[in-house]
Amino acid sequence: STNEQVSAKEMPPQLVVQEESAELPKYGNLLNINKLPMEVLMNIPFDAADVTACFACDTDNTILRWRLGAHLDAIYTYIMTPYDNILNLKSYNHATLGYGAGLSTSLLYGKWELESGFKFTSRQYTPKGIQNVGNVRQGYLSIEIDKIQMNLLSVPLNLRYHFNDKKGKTHFYMHGGATMHVATQANYFIKSNFLGNNKRPGLNESKILFEEADILSDKIFSLGWFEGGSYIENRYLTVNLGLGFEQKISSRYSIFGQTTYAQYLDRKGLGPNNDRFNSVEFSTGVRALFK
Repeated sequence: STNEQVSAKEMPPQLVVQEESAELPKYGNLLNINKLPMEVLMNIPFDAADVTACFACDTDNTILRWRLGAHLDAIYTYIMTPYDNILNLKSYNHATLGYGAGLSTSLLYGKWELESGFKFTSRQYTPKGIQNVGNVRQGYLSIEIDKIQMNLLSVPLNLRYHFNDKKGKTHFYMHGGATMHVATQANYFIKSNFLGNNKRPGLNESKILFEEADILSDKIFSLGWFEGGSYIENRYLTVNLGLGFEQKISSRYSIFGQTTYAQYLDRKGLGPNNDRFNSVEFSTGVRALFK
């Protein structure tokens, strides 16, 4: 009606216009400005007594996050064997390939991450050195360590730095730290061959010559730690440095690949030849984030 139209026109404008109010995310009475869209910032009641605007706080950087990981490893090991005074053999270097797998756990704080865990690796290599034993009456044998096989348990402690914006899907990182290794199982394969075409020792004579050989009596063939051997005789320490990349596949899971160089630190070597091991390790796996 005409009277209703006139009444509506006479109403004050502030009673007709309705303001849209956006519900503001708050943590107690602390309002994080960085987390709000621009259209919401226009209606923030800065003069309200129970609201404090914070332009600098970022709760993601103040919370420790926990991650679990699993990985597979391919390992290139450079073996340094010192002078052998038993066989009068000069020092030499050789290499071998190995493999391994492990689990890791870490704490993530911003771009920094502290990681530990464990892994099992297998290593097999062939050393040098032949010893000839025997006499004219019993015959002659050449005796050598044909193969050394070790299974190792490794416990790393690494600090990682991520070169990335956390919101990016792909980023690079570097890490460094130290790893304790211990040989849990150790197998030594010794081979003997007849020398010459004259008298060949029989089975009993070969056994006697084999037991009397200095290569067995003077070298230390330690059992692995899980086989009853000494922990001190089977362990060594390395220092690590590496680079890697990580690709997010969801908000929680990511895959990664990394390369790590490990430098042997102990003065005393491992095994009957006091071998020392430097290695380059190539790893790939998956990590899961738990908040």
